[in-house]
Amino acid sequence: MRRNEINGVPIGGYYYYAGLFSYFCDDSKTNIMRRGWPGEASSQIRVFVNSFDYYIGGPADDDMTIEGLPVRMRLPVRKMWKGYEMAYGDENSISTGSVLIHRERILPYIPVTRKQYLDHSLEHLEKTLDEQIKLIKSMPVRSLEEQETEKKKKLEKFEKDFGNDPKRLKSAVDYYLSGYQTEQQQRDERVENMIKTKEDILKHYRDELKETTEEGLLNSPAIIRVLHLPDAQLPVFYNESEGGQMLVIENPNYLKKDLPKYVPQFMVLHWYGAFPPPHSKMAELMLANFPVEKLQAMIDK
Repeated sequence: MRRNEINGVPIGGYYYYAGLFSYFCDDSKTNIMRRGWPGEASSQIRVFVNSFDYYIGGPADDDMTIEGLPVRMRLPVRKMWKGYEMAYGDENSISTGSVLIHRERILPYIPVTRKQYLDHSLEHLEKTLDEQIKLIKSMPVRSLEEQETEKKKKLEKFEKDFGNDPKRLKSAVDYYLSGYQTEQQQRDERVENMIKTKEDILKHYRDELKETTEEGLLNSPAIIRVLHLPDAQLPVFYNESEGGQMLVIENPNYLKKDLPKYVPQFMVLHWYGAFPPPHSKMAELMLANFPVEKLQAMIDK
């Protein structure tokens, strides 16, 4: 048993686990079949009770919250199965799936809107990039005298190595001096580049906010690939068919306080079938035969 706290409501979280093991041929003896158990199961079926495991990830890596609730990322929903949304990470996978089972007409999570995400991203990215700029500015550098002494020694070495070949000497000296910068100059250039990067990234997110507003999509779910991606070239939002994950928070109005804490209020059914056969057949059998309606009937009971 585990004890979770969601909006001040203590609930019991627990799970059912079935590991499916292969028999294998013991090639040290003739015609001897051995069990794979005990060991690590290649294929598995899990049912998580009052827990989002294998369906919604943990809290985001920054301080993003909505009304005090941490923002999390839901796996992409790829298809419908028996009336349920089936989620899995790899669009090419045929061996795995996760299904959220909950009471009707209400979800245990709430999508984060594009506006909520963009407002926070602009604030978060500006703060993060300012910290990076500040860090670069604080990088220690040697005195100009020390660097000049090092530079002089480098030129003296060229003279020593190539003094008998004026053409090679000139080439080496010209090449070295053409790219020479003091550590102060290098630091200043990095600061300038970082400031330019910051301006480009923030403009990218402001442009997205403007476009989202004009298209009337401010209240649409925020579906992303990477949280607060610091890249001005890649899209901010994606479709789930492109591997985007919906940002969500737990629904504080979903959990009932008058139920015993062990009662299933929502579940996640997850399965994984490894390769090769017979494990690779497991997903096909799950989709064809698993009585998910029996899990549904356990909700709130």
